[in-house]
Amino acid sequence: MASANNSRRWINNNQQISIRCMQINVQNCRLARGNSMNLIQQVPTDIVFVQEKYLLQNKIAEIPRDYRTYISKEGKSRKTIIIANDNIDEVLITQLSGRLNIVLVLRYKSLRIFAARIYLDIIEETGIKTAKIDEILQFGKGFVTLFVIDGSSRSTVWHDNQTNSIGKTLEKYLVSRDLHIMKEESEITTFQSGRERAT
Repeated sequence: MASANNSRRWINNNQQISIRCMQINVQNCRLARGNSMNLIQQVPTDIVFVQEKYLLQNKIAEIPRDYRTYISKEGKSRKTIIIANDNIDEVLITQLSGRLNIVLVLRYKSLRIFAARIYLDIIEETGIKTAKIDEILQFGKGFVTLFVIDGSSRSTVWHDNQTNSIGKTLEKYLVSRDLHIMKEESEITTFQSGRERAT
């Protein structure tokens, strides 16, 4: 799924700070990778969260060299964070990052943010899935925390056309932790042809 470029504003020390985020799922599609990178370069973006990226010789394909990229080195990773803004400083939190998630602490102007790209495997029990989110929330207490989650969960709350049981469970969890959904409704397709499609 692709999310439109979302500009988020936080107030920190009476200073309004805006960070532009984008989420892209290239669905392991080789032809979609170039189009995705064109989109990133055309739409002003600070942070890009990529799901199911396309690898070429164990490297993320088509990423411009001036972008900083974080990808798990364990197994077949399903997530990536790209920092496209030179003014953002970041540190990888290795004790929270792994095969299915990557966590960075970002510093931008006076703002400190925990940014987590998480894949919640559908075969795991829901308690195990949310335990990782709880661990990140506890570790980042006092920080603004931004989660980008691929959870195989469907819910009309995040603009899907239906809600499944995983979606209902995740909805309840988000409410119980006072977390807010920032995904905006979007029909943007970043790539589609007769053979392949990525959004």
